[in-house]
Amino acid sequence: MTNLSGFSRALYSNWLWHRPLQLLVDAGEGLPLALGTNVCTPSVVAITHGHSDHVLGLPGFAGARRFGKGAPNKPWTVLYPAGSNGVDAIRQTIDSLWRGVEFPISWIAMSPGDTHRLPSKRVLQAFDVTHVPSEHAMGYRVLETRRRLKPEHRHLAPTDVERLARQHGRDHVMEEFQHPMFVHSGDAMPIDVALAHG
Repeated sequence: MTNLSGFSRALYSNWLWHRPLQLLVDAGEGLPLALGTNVCTPSVVAITHGHSDHVLGLPGFAGARRFGKGAPNKPWTVLYPAGSNGVDAIRQTIDSLWRGVEFPISWIAMSPGDTHRLPSKRVLQAFDVTHVPSEHAMGYRVLETRRRLKPEHRHLAPTDVERLARQHGRDHVMEEFQHPMFVHSGDAMPIDVALAHG
């Protein structure tokens, strides 16, 4: 399996899997079968919206993780748009299917601008997208922290930058910034590039 893989067939199943970040975006039907032995690897599932082709894989995913081989007690988190009726319904379905079985799932409602920590000092940030009026939808950008020269030092020669860094420390000449590693808007309406970058 590559670092980034996925499946999309409108009305049936949509999901995107980033193995190094243990991140799954959406969870359409057939997901446990598609992930196979990797079914216990995702630690975060970010749902773009509550339509069936994005959430119907969650009950099977929960069952495969809990009752299959691997790490049945490994905690995982489901991030979803606040106020999503579809996600609320699928959550109730999971509770009904396995009444009395404890699942190590944290359900976190997301609003635009909310963030969630990922491995390797990366952050998942939610933003609003337009899908249909009846279901709130979110896009997600994965941001990684990078360093660059502060604006006031960018015109300097490399030797001058090194001299300043030796005299005052690297933090005097460098600043951290959030760079979008990848952005996923689900099957929403097209988004502006500026929105993707944050």
